[in-house]
Amino acid sequence: MIKISFKNKLLAVVVLVFASCAPITTRQTSNYKEVIAKYNTVVLLPVEVEINSVDAGGKTTRFYDYEYHLESLVKDNVIPEMRLKGFKISFLSRKDAHDRGVYNDVLQLRQKYNEEIKALHSAQFKEKNASSIDVNFGQYVAHIGEVENADLIIMVDFSGYARTSGAVALSFLTGMVTGVYSGGPSAGSTILISIIDAKTGKLLWNNTAHEADAFFTSSSNNRAKQDKIDNKMIDLLMKRVFKPFCYRCEK
Repeated sequence: MIKISFKNKLLAVVVLVFASCAPITTRQTSNYKEVIAKYNTVVLLPVEVEINSVDAGGKTTRFYDYEYHLESLVKDNVIPEMRLKGFKISFLSRKDAHDRGVYNDVLQLRQKYNEEIKALHSAQFKEKNASSIDVNFGQYVAHIGEVENADLIIMVDFSGYARTSGAVALSFLTGMVTGVYSGGPSAGSTILISIIDAKTGKLLWNNTAHEADAFFTSSSNNRAKQDKIDNKMIDLLMKRVFKPFCYRCEK
């Protein structure tokens, strides 16, 4: 399975952005409401998840098995949420993408998408342009939309980190000595959701949400209990992302 990792850098940017006063996190075209209101069918592409632990030396360790499980949990939260909003939604798994001949399109779209999203949420992005973005993913989107008979494509990313107990303790001790605690939150999670026009390839709407000191841990031996905790956090972040999404509201 090929993954193009940019989530650690994006998470760091998002943390800095949320630290500022009343940041604008949405990115949208000027006419996204009118465009989306005409559509009904949506396809959700494979969810991308990256989870890391960070030790006292700054070394990161990926939780690959846990990431795979979280992909399923995030998918199972997004689908009913979109149905509540009135959309007919389907899910395109990696296997289905391969079997239907669009796997390369999904990979190429993901690569281009990562590049564009990183720029849209960078510290250099000018907030005055947040409601007039102009990003187009071209032919890859059109082919996927045609094969899946979808008007819209949804892409979802989730990333999280947790500093180990040793890293937290080191930051605390350093703070006691220097008087400056620079360790930051012991954990954090970020979700990012984008809606793309499958007919034109244009990115219509995008938003991200971050929760500090919140992390999906896989420490519980009780899977049902752990899933309940994880689903609660996914739901919190997802509702926060979709709060400003109002495509049938009065202007």
